[in-house]
Amino acid sequence: MKKKVNEKNNSINSFLDANTEIKRYATDSFNCTVCNKYIKYDIKQGIKQLNRHVQSKKHLNNARLINNADVDDINNDVFNEDIAQALIVNNIPLRVLENATFKTIIEKYTKKALLSRSVYANKIIPNLYKKNYLLKTEELKNKPFYIILDETPDIKGRKIVNILAGNLIANEYSKPVLINTLEMNMVNSETLAQAILHEVSNMAVDGDFTNFKLLITDAAPYCLKLGKVLKLVISSLKHITCLVHALHNLAETIRSYCPGFNNIIASLTKIYSKSKSLRRSFSLSLNIKFPSFPVLTRWGTWLSFSKFIYLNFQSIEKYISEQTDIKFDILKEFLKEASLLDEINFLRDYFEIPIFIKRLEAQGLSVYNCIKIIKEVKEIIKDSRILNRFEEILSRNPDLQFFINFNILKCNNSDKCYDYAPLTSVDVERSFSNLKHILGDKKSKMKIETLKRHMFLFYNK
Repeated sequence: MKKKVNEKNNSINSFLDANTEIKRYATDSFNCTVCNKYIKYDIKQGIKQLNRHVQSKKHLNNARLINNADVDDINNDVFNEDIAQALIVNNIPLRVLENATFKTIIEKYTKKALLSRSVYANKIIPNLYKKNYLLKTEELKNKPFYIILDETPDIKGRKIVNILAGNLIANEYSKPVLINTLEMNMVNSETLAQAILHEVSNMAVDGDFTNFKLLITDAAPYCLKLGKVLKLVISSLKHITCLVHALHNLAETIRSYCPGFNNIIASLTKIYSKSKSLRRSFSLSLNIKFPSFPVLTRWGTWLSFSKFIYLNFQSIEKYISEQTDIKFDILKEFLKEASLLDEINFLRDYFEIPIFIKRLEAQGLSVYNCIKIIKEVKEIIKDSRILNRFEEILSRNPDLQFFINFNILKCNNSDKCYDYAPLTSVDVERSFSNLKHILGDKKSKMKIETLKRHMFLFYNK
């Protein structure tokens, strides 16, 4: 029995050596990189099933197109590159190229033949990505630049890191470009430092890393350590943690002093978050729009929800008291808490913080305007406990003091490039929104290399 199993394994290995376009995907399936197709392996049929696939007309045609000596001409075809770009930018799956109706209409009105899906996936898009990547990195060379990065889990639970970069130019804002999307098994200061230095080396001139002037991250401990590690290599580097995150942390501190309001918001969220009909009934009865629910870690949204309750407290209390369902019983008790009046008086001073957050999230802010917003936030804080906590949050920001003292009229020529330096990481957050857009349920199996190309072309459109 063992002998037969070994013979089958040897025959499969020999087949894979002879047909390099077929890759083992799992013990019972294979992937054809030419046809972008998964082949279920049947033990009874054995290698015959794989042979039938590689000898099929479709496979031979796809292989001929990819291996053809004239494929470089195909890849340089502006029409095919534009088709690929249009599909990716509009998040249209490449399988549409196999749709007979779509193919007929395109070929009818353009008088040009569409290539197979596999050619676009394996040749056109990789070449388009490579060409655009070189253009973007070339634009960043010879000028001071900044890097923004952050990490998020994707739909499959993979740890995805996006790295953005942009030029630092005096009196001018430079929008960042997405330069890499990486999957990391371990996200820590060492792995991130290696990834950043690799990208910096691609943008460095003659191995000079001094044009890398600014790193923007969140305030996680491994990010703070990352800044220290990179400063050992580039002593002139400045490191700033996102000021928007600082305001969200401030909002979380404010929330901790309002347990009564927090209980009300938690109860409303539990009751209404999963029922559109209940939200519709609430809105129609009170003639007010139900607000967006608070987002964990984005505590400014909690303050926005609190403001909604404050402005409509009497109407909400009356409406909830009329509800007979037992799930409203706990909420009714929370609305009768004696401490709510004190919490309302406390909270009223901080309802402007979400507005400050929105202002900080705007693209193209100068350093002067960013610091001005932070100073305005300090001015509205009347409670010494909250002010001390905010000062503590800001004190952990590695090079914030440099930007607080920054003055374009008085600084050295070498520092004037910081005039429009971004002090937030909202751009990388926007790139994660694109990630969710690209990786829907139907594209959850997208490999990281494919995802990297699609993310680059989609974000930098």
